[in-house]
Amino acid sequence: MRQNILLAALSALTVATAQTTNFTINPGAVKPSIRSDWCNAEYNTCGKLCSGNPTANDCDVNTLEYVCTCSNGSAPGLQYYIQSMPT
Repeated sequence: MRQNILLAALSALTVATAQTTNFTINPGAVKPSIRSDWCNAEYNTCGKLCSGNPTANDCDVNTLEYVCTCSNGSAPGLQYYIQSMPT
């Protein structure tokens, strides 16, 4: 019984770790059109998460650095959403 609980806990930890892995990329190695698509997706995701009212919503297509701040001052954890880059 104890082994089953331990195995289940380790399995859950492994799955959780695998789902939160971030990757570092060199933006210069990505085609400009793809970087533009990524920034557009980031822009759209920020707008939706901020209920269409972000105070800051910008993405630099050269560096892929972005800012997303909602009108209430919060910055949503965009890394948890599809079509967004890690924070």
